[in-house]
Amino acid sequence: MNERIKELELEAIAYADSKVPAMDRYNDIYHSIVRGKFAELLLKASFDVVINDGRFHDAKGIIKAGKYTAMEHFGIEE
Repeated sequence: MNERIKELELEAIAYADSKVPAMDRYNDIYHSIVRGKFAELLLKASFDVVINDGRFHDAKGIIKAGKYTAMEHFGIEE
């Protein structure tokens, strides 16, 4: 697995840990929070990689609009 994906997974787990009391961790709700946050982080990171890639400088505005459209569609806040 890609190191960056592992980092995003750990970030999602840390987020869930901050939202769920220790005694309630590792149940379905906890895992749902981890999965949701991981998906959000992965979506943002994917667009950011393309936006920051120098080969796409002419299309940056379109890509940024796509990022925010996708985030809005999935209910993700910046």
